[in-house]
Amino acid sequence: MIRFAILALIFSFGAVPLWGDPQVYGSVQDEEGAPVGAASVALRSPDGVLATVTTDQEGAFRFTGPFTARGTELHVGRLGYRSARVPVPSNGGEVQITLEADPVELEGLRVQAEQDVCGGEEESEARALWEALRERHETIPDTLGMATYMLAAESKVPQEEVGSVAAGELEEGQRGSAPLLRFGWTRRIERQGYAFPVRRTGPEGSYDSWSYPPLESELAFHFVSSLFGELHTFHRTAGTGEPVLFFCSRNEEGPALRGQLHLSPDTTLTAAEWLYRTPEPDERSGGRVYFAGPGDGETLSGQAAPPRYLVPSEGLFWRQEPGGDFRQRYQRYEGWVYAPGDSVPFLPRRNP
Repeated sequence: MIRFAILALIFSFGAVPLWGDPQVYGSVQDEEGAPVGAASVALRSPDGVLATVTTDQEGAFRFTGPFTARGTELHVGRLGYRSARVPVPSNGGEVQITLEADPVELEGLRVQAEQDVCGGEEESEARALWEALRERHETIPDTLGMATYMLAAESKVPQEEVGSVAAGELEEGQRGSAPLLRFGWTRRIERQGYAFPVRRTGPEGSYDSWSYPPLESELAFHFVSSLFGELHTFHRTAGTGEPVLFFCSRNEEGPALRGQLHLSPDTTLTAAEWLYRTPEPDERSGGRVYFAGPGDGETLSGQAAPPRYLVPSEGLFWRQEPGGDFRQRYQRYEGWVYAPGDSVPFLPRRNP
């Protein structure tokens, strides 16, 4: 089973500037001391997220500005590693963070979902916990378009490397979603389930495959939708030291999901991971998504977005190809913007 836990952390607090705005800066590394690039670092106060940055290829990050003085905690995460929460020095300064590896264990997730949990009846306490987390989030309405800058990489890897993405592989891009497209995906899930048959072409020729809804991207809010609640039962297991909800499909026939929802102590949804269950061909497909904190994102007018929209900060999707290796797609979202209407918000091209 994949666990999202507080990590082993190494702190060192540097000198504090004697003038100007306070700064919080530092670096993120793995257990062997190598820099972790493209990690998400969010500076938070008790009232919510103040700012979010992405580490560079050297693992470095920096926050500066008047708002920095209100920061009390750093939330650090990247797919392939366990997430971390780090206290901020009271007057700013340097923070060095070591992340612990957290590979995607496909077989462990499959066994946990199929054998240990999904055979029993739904637990009323688990359903109540899911309802409580819904109170903290909202689905994106069909009246808003949404868009984001992102870093992305697509690669073909063996099973043991699923979820491993090097910072140097990431390319800049944009992703957008019109309301009609999201509505169309939701209706297809309602009518046909969580996968739809397609034909693909690869080096070995044409083959049967499946198309999957973008739960790791603009459709991530589906995990708090009423439709998701109708299609799944919820469960807890003894001995889980962190708030984890297991979900299992009520559908015994068509394409379905099973997986886990990870919660913070205040029932904010922090991450989800899942496997798809389909008729043949079984592509052993699935995904994992981290969620941005409540309030992350902006309207195009620059004012704060409605505070409880559930939007992703990072997502991974994988499926097995006929040769046995896995095709994976990683996306790191750099803040969503919203605009009313039927179209995707326009994002200007970034200067090189």
